[in-house]
Amino acid sequence: MTDKPSPVAVSVVIPLYNKAQFVERAIQSVLRQTIQDFEIIVVNDGSTDNGHEIVQQMTDERIRLIRQTNAGVSAARNRGITESRSNLVAFLDSDDEWMPELLATILDLRRSYPEAGAYATGYMIANAQGCLSLFRPRRLRCTEWTGIIPDYFRLGIGCVWSSAVAVSRNVFAKTGMFRTGITFGEDLDMWFRIALRFDIAYSATPMAIWHQDAMNRASNRIHEVTSPLRNSLAEIQRDGSIPATITTRALSYIERHELSLIMYLCRNDGELRRSMLAQWHRLHGTTWRWLACVGIAWLPTNLIAKLCRW
Repeated sequence: MTDKPSPVAVSVVIPLYNKAQFVERAIQSVLRQTIQDFEIIVVNDGSTDNGHEIVQQMTDERIRLIRQTNAGVSAARNRGITESRSNLVAFLDSDDEWMPELLATILDLRRSYPEAGAYATGYMIANAQGCLSLFRPRRLRCTEWTGIIPDYFRLGIGCVWSSAVAVSRNVFAKTGMFRTGITFGEDLDMWFRIALRFDIAYSATPMAIWHQDAMNRASNRIHEVTSPLRNSLAEIQRDGSIPATITTRALSYIERHELSLIMYLCRNDGELRRSMLAQWHRLHGTTWRWLACVGIAWLPTNLIAKLCRW
């Protein structure tokens, strides 16, 4: 996929699946942007509620509703990318929202770092009670930091998030699009593949809100002990395009990703947590991170839940 003449500055892709009670909030947050040169592509991925009707009732001509048979969030995002008219594609989940300056911040990053593959911002997390907390990436504690992420694989999991990122269209020709057929971590896999080949420009200023009270969150589903990132790394290694030092850091990142998800998603189920750690050990052997997780796994469940939140 290559760049083409762009009639709008940004194409905003919103996958929609059974989020009728949230989708208007998401779209309105785009319509309130200080930059108004955009299109909104809502891909209804076979929803069974009335979310598509809510979108149809919104009269702004920049909103396009596309319907497809349910195929998963990756397929919905890919359809949105294919239908997009801009050389820059931003993503927003239908249960999250943007601050008014997000697109302006993304476009500033692109002007400053035109060779980057992706442009991301900081974000806040809203819990079920509506309380906001700021996500702070490791090594970037200052919320006013802006630049190229110095080492994506050591910065910490979560610095690039699916509702606060935009990707240059030509990047997908080199990395491929979102992987279909996986049920967890398809967005992390995308940012991982981009980071292996491109710089990622980042503004730590929080410009989006991740609402964790929404139904059907991917984090409500348990994942396999081996993440899809391992397959992505192996594929890229075969063409010999990344140096060994990056491979080593990428493998360390994958290990942190897998073990942290086991601890987080199984925080309330000690038996399942220990079983999954045992499965991970059979596949990948003994590491100091695995030993630390095994030690923590025997702590009381309520204490593990507090550690995971921290």
